[in-house]
Amino acid sequence: MKLRPVMTDSAARTRWKHSAEAEIAAEIAAETAERKRDKARAKRWPAEPPLPKPRYVNARVGTWVPYNPRLRSALAAALRCPVSVNSTILFTHMEWRFKNTKGHPFWKNQRASRLRKEDDAPGGSWRTETGLSPKEFRTAFRQLGVCYASKGAFDATPAAAQFTQNGVEKPYASYFDRLRKRTYFLRNEAWFDRFAGPWLA
Repeated sequence: MKLRPVMTDSAARTRWKHSAEAEIAAEIAAETAERKRDKARAKRWPAEPPLPKPRYVNARVGTWVPYNPRLRSALAAALRCPVSVNSTILFTHMEWRFKNTKGHPFWKNQRASRLRKEDDAPGGSWRTETGLSPKEFRTAFRQLGVCYASKGAFDATPAAAQFTQNGVEKPYASYFDRLRKRTYFLRNEAWFDRFAGPWLA
């Protein structure tokens, strides 16, 4: 903004006033013309629509357990038999459960109870947690553990052979408690002590 000079007569003051008003009018006209050009460009090239907000799958999944092909190969080598993708996924779910129980046995049925909701394990059934049908779960678990029809059959087996089947030691075992109608799962800590070395190396 120009400083107003000291005027000695009225004619000079009038000339300065007219020149300042003309300068301001020119600036307003330039800004108006620029806005009109912007509107014309917007009509000719409309702005791109905003991208939709991403919806991440794991935000609704809850317990997110990834599949690890390297873990599948390590399990197949340790168990000396082919290991399926379902067995690998079930293995990671089992380890997540045992981490929460600090290695202690826990119970979880293959499907939800049809009678009472309070008969369901915390977190729901295996079908709710993994999406595996009872048949798929049994097939996957047989590669990882030894199944006992009752607690009596598990207790009758010598402790050194409770996790062994056909000469192969397994990481897990399970038995069905007929009185409580629950399937309990146990972890073979000695097997994991040997498995952790090559896996973590």
